[in-house]
Amino acid sequence: MTDGDGHAKESDCVADCREGTKFSDASQQSCTDCPRGWYQDELWQDQCKKCPGTKTTPSNHSTSLADCKRTCNISMVNITGLDASFSNHVHSHQIVR
Repeated sequence: MTDGDGHAKESDCVADCREGTKFSDASQQSCTDCPRGWYQDELWQDQCKKCPGTKTTPSNHSTSLADCKRTCNISMVNITGLDASFSNHVHSHQIVR
């Protein structure tokens, strides 16, 4: 919306909340990152989307459902993204309680 001169009034403007964020409050003047376990794949949204089931995101500011991953049990290690030598080392050892 604009005033008669073609300029937007400050009250007509909203924060440019990108993917991975949501509006901080109803005034829509600022953005906040989606917390861990939530994501946002659209612009200018009021809420983040929760990961399904027991999946979570590795950090805040996730931008896609694909960021939601299954969590490991306490006796397991997530080796995704680790180099092959470390991955082989983990597979060769068994955790004993």
